[in-house]
Amino acid sequence: MNRRVLKFAVAVELMTSYCLYSGAPTDGVRVWYPSVWAYVGEHGLVWATVLAALFYVGVWAFKEKMRSDMLTALAAIVAELVSTGYVWFVIPIEGDTSRAWYTGRFIDYFKARSITWCVLAVFAATFYLYIHFRRGRTEEVKPRPHVIGSSC
Repeated sequence: MNRRVLKFAVAVELMTSYCLYSGAPTDGVRVWYPSVWAYVGEHGLVWATVLAALFYVGVWAFKEKMRSDMLTALAAIVAELVSTGYVWFVIPIEGDTSRAWYTGRFIDYFKARSITWCVLAVFAATFYLYIHFRRGRTEEVKPRPHVIGSSC
């Protein structure tokens, strides 16, 4: 598990839930969730549970490679997909309107969530790569010894 990638994944997860709750109409999702933290917390708790299970399986299956950035990112993607499906199909439907999304259709909820998640993930990945390569570049630069009177 790469802690830096995990921090970015958690940030993307929380921001996605916040953006969806903020953008939903007040007569839909906001009726069932009294605050943004209730919606973020419900989806985030399922996401964290799935991610923890994936890391447990990952540690058992890939003992020597668990510090990989890609395995951590892949676990976060799978956790997002599983938690999105779980939250949709476990939350009861009241009449024609689902508590998870105001249109009542899974494909609308999935598209809204995945598009928002992908956009935020691209920003996070760009920022992560910038930090990663900037850090690598500063570690590679070694000061040259300066000797007075030497010719180059």
